[in-house]
Amino acid sequence: MRSCIGYIVLLGLIWGLSSIIVNPVGEFMINDDYAFVTSLEKLQNEGRLGSTGKGPAHASGGPSLVTHLAWGWLFTKLFGNSLTVLRFSIIVLGLLGTIGVFLVIRTLKAPDWLCFLASLTLMFNPLYFSQSFTFMTDITFATLIIYSIYFLNTGVLNLSLWRVIVGLALSLAGLLTRQLAIIIPAAFMLASLFTPQGKQFGRNRSLLLTVLLVIIPWLGFEWLLSHIGSTPITKHEKVYDLLSYPAMKGFPDYPLFVFWQFAQSVLGYTAFLISPLIVLRFGEVSRSRPFVIFMFIITVLFLVLEVATIAGFITPPILLSRNVIYNFGIGPVLLKDCYLMGVSRTWAMPPAIFYILVWWTVLCIGMVLVNLYQSLSDIFKTVFNKITEQLSFISFISIVAAGGYVLIIVVTDLHDRYVIPLCVLMIFWICSCRPSLANTVIPKPLQVLATAPLLAMVIFSVLGTRDFMEIRRTVTKANFYLTTHLKAKPCDFDGGFEYNGYHCYDAGHDIRPGRSWWWVKNEDYVVALGDLAGYSTVATFSFRRSL
Repeated sequence: MRSCIGYIVLLGLIWGLSSIIVNPVGEFMINDDYAFVTSLEKLQNEGRLGSTGKGPAHASGGPSLVTHLAWGWLFTKLFGNSLTVLRFSIIVLGLLGTIGVFLVIRTLKAPDWLCFLASLTLMFNPLYFSQSFTFMTDITFATLIIYSIYFLNTGVLNLSLWRVIVGLALSLAGLLTRQLAIIIPAAFMLASLFTPQGKQFGRNRSLLLTVLLVIIPWLGFEWLLSHIGSTPITKHEKVYDLLSYPAMKGFPDYPLFVFWQFAQSVLGYTAFLISPLIVLRFGEVSRSRPFVIFMFIITVLFLVLEVATIAGFITPPILLSRNVIYNFGIGPVLLKDCYLMGVSRTWAMPPAIFYILVWWTVLCIGMVLVNLYQSLSDIFKTVFNKITEQLSFISFISIVAAGGYVLIIVVTDLHDRYVIPLCVLMIFWICSCRPSLANTVIPKPLQVLATAPLLAMVIFSVLGTRDFMEIRRTVTKANFYLTTHLKAKPCDFDGGFEYNGYHCYDAGHDIRPGRSWWWVKNEDYVVALGDLAGYSTVATFSFRRSL
């Protein structure tokens, strides 16, 4: 117990030091969190919950948001009302989420070093780390999932009714942040029906508790949103996308679109981002002859690709999912020059280096698929009453919830940050699937090897996020200069997506040719990361990059 507390304190110290390096102080908004700041201001000033998103007029809905807003409101009451305080509220949740991972993995009776490694793998996931310094809902959502699974798992294993009730209450809180949290109560009900531990706790009791404590309250909340003129799930932009994308893209474009999102963002990003844990299973999967053949073929192919790239015979593209991680840095930097016009403002990663990372990712995907086959086999046996005691409750609920989440996010445009909850679920699964890492002797060389991708993510996450925050601070100085010194009105210049979104959002806005789509009415000035052809520079604000 003492060593457990020591590791948790160490997590707090690492998180605190990383936060100081990043420097989250500043009165600016990031990405879509301007919409959530607007919602909180409306709730504070008018006492009502308006539109939870900033989509088009016919689909202006967004995440449920209430739990997220309540958390931010609490911090403004304690520490004052500012964007820095709102950001600090999510930084606290980011730390709580990593501690939650430590606690969940510890329920597997895993050694403390493995719990610590799993926590660091989530902490320095570039998506998780960077979003912890915003007022976005991603970290709130992920943290609620983590603790919901922790209490549901410990409740079922210890036959503790109050723990299960707390777990379901947290899953409801997740639903009232993002509707996608439905995956947790759904997976819990299935786990209660089919796993030995779930059956022992009581299938009927689990189903009744889930319906009474989660499903009915959530549906009631959605009805309330509709009744007060806000935006229930039926007005969610993603629901409209789900219904319109198949017809809009057609055949075979839509199936190819879904497959590419699954291959790149779901398999590729997730496998790479949890690779410090996946590599611990190399000794186990290397006993699989198909995997050894796969590894040999992939390695040869990538060696040929590397030689051809370095020799200059080919220049393969660098393919990244959109939003937070870009080549080379953390963002998104939503300014006209770098985001809409495609002007390169940073050092770009050479293809030869990028495809080394791709090779590593493909090998990790192979290891995931080997373990996934075993887990699905266990689930199949369990569902058809060939009970195996080796199928753990947490392994079942994690992989089922992950599968449900994937089915939802791949059918419309997804941002890379959408895989944060998937990374959480896959961390739980990769540690608990058969044979559990807690019961596996991990050779020291593999433990050392696992630190290599982790260290790379630490450097990229901390320095990349620091650079991004410096950019946001500097853009804020430029916007302040325009409004105070040049007396420009907020909607008469392009100050970037967040700035114009906060000040100028208009659901019926018509995009004028040459203007940015983010509600810019007139373009008297443009804030950019550098000089632009056709524009004259009226002021320059410098900042220093780490990467």
